[in-house]
Amino acid sequence: MKKDNFKNQLATLGGKLKDKEDTTPLQEITPIQNRSKSEADKTPKVEETKFTVHIPTELMDTIKELGFKQKKKIKALFVEALQEYAQKHKLSE
Repeated sequence: MKKDNFKNQLATLGGKLKDKEDTTPLQEITPIQNRSKSEADKTPKVEETKFTVHIPTELMDTIKELGFKQKKKIKALFVEALQEYAQKHKLSE
């Protein structure tokens, strides 16, 4: 292909693109209304505080294994264990 022929084709390409109607589909976005909540979503939120602690790796491995076997999150296991400890050692009022 000669240079002149190529330049002519390039020049006409832009015009062809402008003349062609855009057929790209547009996505319609609608807000979610009256979303039904599952029972888990209806439980009231409890105020939480971040707590970071270093524990032995072997103990953490055991906790992960317990969580897997009981199908519970590690956070839930920690909360349960700390609640039991707090109840057991609660100061008399």
